[in-house]
Amino acid sequence: MTITLPPTIAQQGIPSDEVIDALLAGVVRVRRRAEIYEANGVTPFDISDWDRRLTTGSITIDRTRDERRMCDLTFTNVDNALQINPISGFWYDKIIKCFWGLKYFDVSGVEKYWETQIGEFMIDRISGGRFPKTTKITGRDYTKKCLVSKIKYSVQFAQNTPVEDMIRALAANAGITKFALPYTGQSYTRDVVFEQFTDRWKIIKELADSIGYEVFFRADGYLTMQPYPDPVMSPISWIFRPGQLDGSLVDFERSSNDSRVFNHIMVRGATNTSSLGFNTTVFAERSNTEADSPTSIDRIGDRVYPIQSDFITTQEQADVIAEQQLRIASLEEYEIAFSSSVLPWIDVSTIIDIVDEDVAETTPQRFLLSSLNLSMELGPMSGVGRRVTITGSNQQLEYV
Repeated sequence: MTITLPPTIAQQGIPSDEVIDALLAGVVRVRRRAEIYEANGVTPFDISDWDRRLTTGSITIDRTRDERRMCDLTFTNVDNALQINPISGFWYDKIIKCFWGLKYFDVSGVEKYWETQIGEFMIDRISGGRFPKTTKITGRDYTKKCLVSKIKYSVQFAQNTPVEDMIRALAANAGITKFALPYTGQSYTRDVVFEQFTDRWKIIKELADSIGYEVFFRADGYLTMQPYPDPVMSPISWIFRPGQLDGSLVDFERSSNDSRVFNHIMVRGATNTSSLGFNTTVFAERSNTEADSPTSIDRIGDRVYPIQSDFITTQEQADVIAEQQLRIASLEEYEIAFSSSVLPWIDVSTIIDIVDEDVAETTPQRFLLSSLNLSMELGPMSGVGRRVTITGSNQQLEYV
């Protein structure tokens, strides 16, 4: 087996200013690759050029899907090493890791290399081309393991068990081994029971939703959670600018629709029984009645978004979720589809700024990034964002 060792461990997060300057300089040497591993995600697949077969493809990232990251890749297969073979060859047990990087020269003329991992995937479909000999695969992140796995027996967690501990246990029993779960400080005031044959991912997602977190697999394959982005408080991840000097923006198109605009949030939680035998159902409600808001009930009518979960056990918890979701749901469905230089560290569920000096002052430039398409070829990145404004105000968000 010929193994081409990769460079030092791929970096995560925003790169240094030196790397960003090199990327936006206009002339860069881009490197992108896909590595093929055995099912453990550690042992390289025992073929030559296990990490140098990628010819083309793309990776999509979408915060509205269960599987946040999905891939569509083509590998060269002139030696038939990637023929479908469930015994000892290329099969659905293989793990694909994708990377994007660049070579550049620093101010001293020294050649350097930077890369980041942009996805870790399980295979869904394998197909082969004959002229030329290629193997094409589609795949999705490790959410697949949790989606296809169900609870074999009813499971009970004792009261005050941290939510992240429950999620870790549920995912681990689906075969997940890499975790980057934050400490949330959230737990339930009573025992939580999960019924037999329930989908693990359904429970994991509902548990996270009940405390105002979104749960997903990162680009490096780790299961993590983060609070749903607050349009007012979340910092800006990137400012897309046109121009030749430091611009990353290639093109964009604006559109607007109201299919996802809601102005009335109703949250119904668990029914609790008091020591005297009285039943009380946790309930919270928030409405947008601001006179100046373009999405208020008076302006566009009552649009209800119901949230129901037995994991919401306290009034305080329900109030927080109702207020949080009203801010998100009240965002005007003002979309921007854009293409830009590939910025592989950018992720969805972050705030971006699209600079356009030719529009009116009231035209939005601040967006919640909803989806991305990263090309594994020498092409631009594309994405879609939703408008981010403060409900009831035309005030622009401040940089944080």
